[in-house]
Amino acid sequence: MLSPYEITLVVIAPPGHQRDGLRVLLHGDSKIALVGEADDLTSGAQVIAQRAPALVVLQGGDDGEAVWTGLRQLKTQFSKIHFAAVVPNHQQEELARAAGADAALMEGFSSETMFAAIARMMQAPADASVDELKHR
Repeated sequence: MLSPYEITLVVIAPPGHQRDGLRVLLHGDSKIALVGEADDLTSGAQVIAQRAPALVVLQGGDDGEAVWTGLRQLKTQFSKIHFAAVVPNHQQEELARAAGADAALMEGFSSETMFAAIARMMQAPADASVDELKHR
């Protein structure tokens, strides 16, 4: 367990309202430390390697298949880290899960939904299957 924070987190999302909103929301939980931000998957991989977070939240869906290919690569490279994707629709949610996202959050999610998803992910090994996480 990390002290004083229990969960370290990196956000990968282009600058803008969504990333700003995630930052504000995450700062509302004293157990979460936002240890890094990146604009894209390439710089995100560098931040992940430097900061070794427990969790990465990434914005998905805008870059087509590239973001899901990138997620697959990150999951392979950083298999002990949990990944959550923020997606615009159900189709992208399915693609995120197929690419290895431990959780997929639909845009417009409530803070309760996000914190419940984080709690579920943190209770399971990062390499647990999506089905295992759903049943927790």
